[in-house]
Amino acid sequence: MVVVVLASMSSAQASLVINLTQSGVDGVILSISGSGTVTAGGGNPGAILNFDNFTGTPWSSSVDGNFALSPTNVINFGPSTYASVTLDFVAAGTSDLSFRDGTGSINNGNTFNAMGNATVVGLSFANLNVGTYTSNANDSDNFGGVTLNIAATAVPEPSSLALLALFGSAATVSRARRRRKKQNTLRVTSAIV
Repeated sequence: MVVVVLASMSSAQASLVINLTQSGVDGVILSISGSGTVTAGGGNPGAILNFDNFTGTPWSSSVDGNFALSPTNVINFGPSTYASVTLDFVAAGTSDLSFRDGTGSINNGNTFNAMGNATVVGLSFANLNVGTYTSNANDSDNFGGVTLNIAATAVPEPSSLALLALFGSAATVSRARRRRKKQNTLRVTSAIV
């Protein structure tokens, strides 16, 4: 699982949380939550939200691109919804994340209530780097700064799944034997009476 957390750098500012969660072997689910008021900062966000210049390297250079969100327009900031996310590897140590293809726009002074989850179509979890990254550039400043947190969850190993299946089979066989033994005992008791 990959978790991306966008959080406020100051308690007086709004707070965003974005999670990128591993789905299956290599898929990614994006979810977002948070609320507040957009403040005058790096710019006026508008129809595209640009969270620029994350420190470190949250994804590899092969990630560069715009990824559709499915279902579309479920990533909701209140006054606007978004149908895609763009990940851009600018240079080593600098990466950008943008929400695009929105309906409506979000501007300075708007209140927002961010919510929703969607599959990031075509994004490979293998190209994301586990770690914590921050951004205060461009629209990130309007939301009080952004922290990007990427973390993977353990996926069961095939041997663990095989062991679980073995225990399940053993329990089923044991239950069947007890049931047969009970039925045989009842037959013998009935025959004696």
